[in-house]
Amino acid sequence: PLSNVYETFALSLAFLCCVEARPALLGAVTALGCFWRFSFAFLAAPLAARLESLRSRASCAAAFAAVAACLVATDSWYFGRLVVTPWANFRFNSSAHRLASFGVNPRWTHVLVNLPLLYGSCARAW
Repeated sequence: PLSNVYETFALSLAFLCCVEARPALLGAVTALGCFWRFSFAFLAAPLAARLESLRSRASCAAAFAAVAACLVATDSWYFGRLVVTPWANFRFNSSAHRLASFGVNPRWTHVLVNLPLLYGSCARAW
């Protein structure tokens, strides 16, 4: 449940960065959101797609790479080996054996329930 709060906070902050045209901050927030939950990349993609200039996209990508590198370095230092948390999380959640022990939501739940919860408040500003 706590990761949902972090993800919603990061998405709200990313939306604010997009509205206020702050691509570097959008990239940094997106990197942080992806480390909280790897699926955040799919939620932030529509916001990053709204960046109009090549310079804005480059700034967003550079900030994403810098923050992601810092997070990988921090996790790797803590665990004493190279750790890319979103990749490890993806691998863990891709295992059918592990999913069977936690249960699986139907895909329509994500489209009809989760996306409106995350983007519902943003719809008015578009």
